[in-house]
Amino acid sequence: MSEALFPRVIGPAFAALPAPVRACHGGGADRAWSGQATVEAGRHPLARLLHLLSGLPPAGADVKVTVRIEPRRGGEVWRRDFAGHPFVSVLRAGRGRDAGCLVERFGPATLAMVPTLRDGGIDLALRSFRLFGLPLPRRLRPRIEARAEAVGGQYRFAAEFAFCGIGPILRYRGSLEPVNTQR
Repeated sequence: MSEALFPRVIGPAFAALPAPVRACHGGGADRAWSGQATVEAGRHPLARLLHLLSGLPPAGADVKVTVRIEPRRGGEVWRRDFAGHPFVSVLRAGRGRDAGCLVERFGPATLAMVPTLRDGGIDLALRSFRLFGLPLPRRLRPRIEARAEAVGGQYRFAAEFAFCGIGPILRYRGSLEPVNTQR
């Protein structure tokens, strides 16, 4: 089996990350996690419309979250479920112009994100955004930032999707624990 996606994109520095981050992002086999999240929706009317149309999870506090990560053909399928609201995306290593990036696709959107290691975690910042395969100019792109880290031995995550002039579409943050999938 080939090297797992995140270690392949990040390189040798991946090994220095805390154990919970390596466990979530470094596995080469199917893995499952569960936990809680807080999901906040934007207040601007356009933000609410974009949130609804995007299929992103609805707002809520103490939302039950499950994540199943399935390695597939050099990438990973991420099946997230926020209290019965699924959100599925496919991640792969970037090539060509997106080399060094993690490329995530959900619905008609494709995001190339640059991983940076900081303070024992992984930050992801948007490099490019395509809608229906067409690149959006920088001024029309959303601002997307995500972080995975370990706090007190626990895996924590946070993400924000926002547009200039509209503000946040969605923010979520929470923690996950591995689920024993051995039978």
